[in-house]
Amino acid sequence: MKKFTIEEGFSERMAKENEFFSTKPYVSYSGLNKLLYSPALYYKHYILKQRDDTSSVAAIEGKLIHCLLLTPDNFDKEYQIVSDALPSDNPKKVIDTVFEHYSILKEEGTDEREDLIEFSGAILDVLADMNLYQSLKTDEQRIAKIVDVPKHLDYWFYLKNCRGKTLITQETYDFAKGAVEIALESIVIRKALGLITDDFNINIENHNEIELACVLENYAFNIHGILDSLVIDHDNKLIKINDFKTTSKDLTTFKDSIEFYRYWMQVCFYVMLVKNSIYYKEDYKIEVRFLIIDCYQQIATMLISDTTLLKWQEATKECFEKANYHLANRVFDLPYEFAQCEGELII
Repeated sequence: MKKFTIEEGFSERMAKENEFFSTKPYVSYSGLNKLLYSPALYYKHYILKQRDDTSSVAAIEGKLIHCLLLTPDNFDKEYQIVSDALPSDNPKKVIDTVFEHYSILKEEGTDEREDLIEFSGAILDVLADMNLYQSLKTDEQRIAKIVDVPKHLDYWFYLKNCRGKTLITQETYDFAKGAVEIALESIVIRKALGLITDDFNINIENHNEIELACVLENYAFNIHGILDSLVIDHDNKLIKINDFKTTSKDLTTFKDSIEFYRYWMQVCFYVMLVKNSIYYKEDYKIEVRFLIIDCYQQIATMLISDTTLLKWQEATKECFEKANYHLANRVFDLPYEFAQCEGELII
């Protein structure tokens, strides 16, 4: 993997920073959330484009459920079922990162290596970055942890031959398919998605996985996002924003996840995006729901009240101010609270 001298690293970093800020950046909920808890990580991921974080099994399951439920026609284009078990999260992350390196070299036409073992140097770099297997005595032992495991080699083979697709096991597919079947049997889910109609409620629009953007006049950034489900009920003058969430915990603890992951900020993103889109009508009421699938395949919805939404919008405004500080001043060393007091917070 490419290494830089101090001078080369600084030059490349400034070039990427200038490229990023050459136009007013569009920030997603996940990007802004990352900026708030680790500006340095945001800088590395979005500005330097060193995107070395790969999806966990839980994240893949969540995206797969989204696909099977909302855009099932895209399954064959986006996923490939493999017969054997995939690597566990850490080795998978190593192989995914090395494969990105392999893909870049292939595009450049500068390298003829094909086998995973031929990328031993890149493997060692990634292992060092992740602080993985560093207690082993030799580099050979560390490399063996990746290249001497049959399912790791099978995974490398699949990556090369199913490029662009997410690899999933049959077990992962069956779990996701089962969750979707349960969801579509749920009256509360079908009602939220506008799939239940009658003679008095038939004029309904359904939009799934739609990307929206919004220009912010008073900030150094704009926002964008992809909404899972937008339902417009013209008969009842109602706009429903549905956000699917899968959780590795049970339904009763989902409120903790809302706070921990700042899902409340994501809700406010979506409301802003809809209000600044062609889908918004001023005389229509907006409803926002989480559609939750837990680890036991229990499925329920959580409707956000107007009072709660107002509280969340105030909190989101504070987050926007903090993000604006970082992006307007190009300061990414510490989170806002610590940056304001030169690294020592008094509590």
